Amino acid sequence: MKLLNAILEDGDRNNNNGKAISEHLLANLSRLPASWRTMMSERSYRFINNDNAAKWAVADLEDAGFSKYQSDQIRARALSSLYREPETAIRLMGEFDMDESNRHNVLSNIFGNLKDPGQAAGLIAKLNTEEDREYARSLTSSREQQVDQPKIDTPDAWLAAAAAIDPKTGRLSYQFSNALSDWDSGKRADLVRQFQALPDESKRAIAEGLARGGYSSQNPLQADAVRFLISNPSTEPEPEGSNNPKAAENRTSSLAVNYVSSLAQTDPTGAGEWIRTLPNGEPKLWAQKNLHGLWSQYDPQAADQWLATQSASDRAAIKELGKK
Repeated sequence: MKLLNAILEDGDRNNNNGKAISEHLLANLSRLPASWRTMMSERSYRFINNDNAAKWAVADLEDAGFSKYQSDQIRARALSSLYREPETAIRLMGEFDMDESNRHNVLSNIFGNLKDPGQAAGLIAKLNTEEDREYARSLTSSREQQVDQPKIDTPDAWLAAAAAIDPKTGRLSYQFSNALSDWDSGKRADLVRQFQALPDESKRAIAEGLARGGYSSQNPLQADAVRFLISNPSTEPEPEGSNNPKAAENRTSSLAVNYVSSLAQTDPTGAGEWIRTLPNGEPKLWAQKNLHGLWSQYDPQAADQWLATQSASDRAAIKELGKK
């Protein structure tokens, strides 16, 4: 993995080398060691860009030995990078069985970059499911609604506005995170306490909105919200046409990995403490594996010491994840 990281770093420094590296990885997918496949799924932004995204989107990753989860992560990144070719991205997305979290990431990238309402409406009509169409509509409408909205300056007002968002289609926009930027620690702590006291239905609406809005270091609810969704997975039936019996578990695994990936960059110890609060299951195992992999890139000794504190059964299960 150290070799792959060095190769990707060289690509970061030299754009021409980066293009050659991506082409070489594509040409040798079936020859890559398991550790490289893991890192590629965790750091796909290092080698996927607008120029090569279409190739990565259609690459036969599973046949080359990548797990379903690893393939989904790479494919979602590729489709998200195709936002300048939205019709292509939408067509390809319809060909893959992607979980809700990855689909929403792709749609957010596509519709978050559109300024023409007419173009947005035409693209929405091309989406395969009503769930995706509703989510895309929520993205376009949320941009319009951000104009002239009243300031949210108390925990009560923040939670009330956030809970009013439809948990199936809505997301907490930049306005919600930006409102917290001037709050002191006492006000932020009060927001967390009030969130924890809410009924589950209101917690879910807010947590889903936070998950769809993406990670924000400004928001003190992030840890509680993601943990709630993992500990209380949705019992809603899967969208029509989905044939993945583990779609809900894959979705919560993606939530865990995305949150840990963001937190690990600045506070790997805190990420480890957060993982410790998760219920046992694949989402926790994926979070553990992801944290160890990211931490190892800059402090392998500390990462190994942390991994050694995990249970023997967890360590054994983590090793098996890449083989699925």
